[in-house]
Amino acid sequence: MIGFTHFGVNTYTGLEIGTGDESPNIFQPDKLNTTQWAQTFKKAGFKRLILTTKHHDGFCLWPSRYTAHSVKSSSWRNGTGNVVKEFVNSVREAGLEVGLYLSPADIFQSKHPDPVQYQNKSIFYTFTLDDYNRYYMNQLYELLTEYGKISEVWFDGFNPLAGVSETLQRHDWATLSRELCPDCTLFSLIDSRWVGTEKGFARETEWNTIPLLGTGDQSLQYYQFAGNESEDASLPDGTLLPLGSDYNLTHANPQQLRWMPAETDVSIRPGWFNHQDEVPKNASTLNDIYYNSVGRNTVWLLNIPPNTLGLLNDTDVASVEEFASIRDATFKKNLASKASITSISPKGKKPASKTLFDTDNLDTYWHPDSLTGSVEASLGGKTTFNRVVLQENIKFGQRVENFTVSAMANGRWTNIVNGTTIGYKRILRIDSVTASSIRVTIGGSRNGFYLASIGLYYGNDRAM
Repeated sequence: MIGFTHFGVNTYTGLEIGTGDESPNIFQPDKLNTTQWAQTFKKAGFKRLILTTKHHDGFCLWPSRYTAHSVKSSSWRNGTGNVVKEFVNSVREAGLEVGLYLSPADIFQSKHPDPVQYQNKSIFYTFTLDDYNRYYMNQLYELLTEYGKISEVWFDGFNPLAGVSETLQRHDWATLSRELCPDCTLFSLIDSRWVGTEKGFARETEWNTIPLLGTGDQSLQYYQFAGNESEDASLPDGTLLPLGSDYNLTHANPQQLRWMPAETDVSIRPGWFNHQDEVPKNASTLNDIYYNSVGRNTVWLLNIPPNTLGLLNDTDVASVEEFASIRDATFKKNLASKASITSISPKGKKPASKTLFDTDNLDTYWHPDSLTGSVEASLGGKTTFNRVVLQENIKFGQRVENFTVSAMANGRWTNIVNGTTIGYKRILRIDSVTASSIRVTIGGSRNGFYLASIGLYYGNDRAM
């Protein structure tokens, strides 16, 4: 899970997309407390926190050398404030990873271009760029060289200027970012992708391996999906079409495959920025989003936006804390941790063992010499559960195409849940079942499978 904080001039204007005409002076977070932000996400179990260093309006939350349209032109702290610096320090102190969002779209620069030709610098990298891409990459260089280790850079693909286009040299951005930040995730460029909706749910069938058109630089310029299942395509019932389907792999003539896990981004409020008249999502809704994002093999990206004072609202903090208590109460104990395997077919070179029920150890796995397989285990007595968690060892890729979980109840086997993909994690909410044994059947896979863990839990969807 990753936290997101949208903060900027929109916080003060009530807009979601700024005009580019905002005065820097409206930015006055007089009680800015980035430690509160970081600690809130840390306590809720998030691993990384991302800040909008510059949104579409173009206002920068750090004193960039390349424009005057930033915090240095605000009277806040007499022009010496630096939200990015305080943010990265607080996030690291909380033990979280740092992520930075830098909007490719910049309405201010499109209306009032003021890119400063900063002279007192050494040249380390050379690219052939137009004015705006040079401006953007200089800012990218600032952020990736002056604020310590960055774990993710978020490149938003949204264009707020209808009818206005700019040639965005995404391949060059990726090249520079990878040079400066070899291990960081480059969202929307080459490492991870948007799930296709901002409603907080992923696909029932969510593949991490995606077929793409184009090769090399052409694909990195901006990835194009192979087949007729586009990134934002959705069915009438609100579910998203699978991108990595067998059909697209075999019939759409992809020119390359890329491992691109999805990020499911959603805001705790109706908008991405904090508007005081809005009501945040409650804990029950956040819990549903957790199952529909993390539970469907994606990374959940939850936005909690600070208010005009620079603080997270108490209502928002209370909501995410209550969600965390619901989640933690549910998953504190794996009811299958002492299960013993009674039957396995086929055994293969890597037969299943008791480590299959150790959800803290994903380095082990069951890998039979077959595309399918079934494992049965005794739970050591009657056990009541209503959550099933399955995980693959994704060091070997994502393989499982479909599965069924069955339970031995009242002297007979009953299928209790089935699904398609698993990936890193699949969490299934089911009606309560009391069983003495369980069976997990892999009904299909891509060139064999590597099942890493099976977990059973009992939980509620509301705090008790």
